[in-house]
This record gives sequence, C-alpha cells and structure tokens, in this order.
Amino acid sequence: MNNTAKTSESVIIGKKTATDDTSEPIFRARESKLWIYVGRWDPQTDDTQIKDYLEKNSPGYTLVVQKLQSKKQTRDQTTSFRIAAHKDLQDVIYDPTYWPQAVMLLSTCITWYHLIYVILSNIKLLNALMYLTL
Repeated sequence: MNNTAKTSESVIIGKKTATDDTSEPIFRARESKLWIYVGRWDPQTDDTQIKDYLEKNSPGYTLVVQKLQSKKQTRDQTTSFRIAAHKDLQDVIYDPTYWPQAVMLLSTCITWYHLIYVILSNIKLLNALMYLTL
C-alpha cells in the first residue's frame, strides 16, 4: 500500500444516485456545507436578524446561524456568528458587497490556521516560561 500523504487529487467523491427502481438500499451522503464566521456586529444583533438578512439576500437557500458567546468583555464589545451555508453560495458569500459595511468575514480555513498559530505561539511561550523557572 502506498503510504504517501493524501492530496486533493487523491480524493474521490461518488456520483452514483440512488433510484427507486433498484433493489439496492437508498442512502446518500450528507451535503457538505460552507462554514464561515462573521464578526463585528452590534452587540444587540441576534441570530434571527442575521438569518433573515441572509435568506432575504440568498433566496431559495436555508442557512444555519449560531450566535457565538464572547469570552471577554471589552469596551467596544461586538457580536460574532457562525454560519453554515450551501456550497453553491460560496461566491456570493465571499463577495464584500454582500455584507453590511465593517462586518468581518472569516472562512473556517482561516480560523483553523489562526487557531493552530495561537496554539503554537502559546507552546513557545510555555516553553520559554518553563526554561526561566528551571
């Protein structure tokens, strides 16, 4: 067996559709979603307002919106949301003119990259602190 790392070229996605005229069981994969994070909303904004805005500007699609809890209180407090959207909306959602002025948008790729960066930075800091205490 080949032990090389998987690349996007080695990923295979099935295309067969289940039909009622076969004796095979009918099952299907779950559609993959586009996960994004939007921030810098006014603190009084709630998930219903965001969902209504998105569905009004993306007719025919259902979106999932979840308000995120802030871990720290600041003077300039803002609100953030996690949104799940259909992949077909990617070009629309990543268009800056789709969003109100000053709203910040992060894709999950950026978010995971940032999370890994923060973890690695904290590990370096912890190693430095351990060295100082020895």
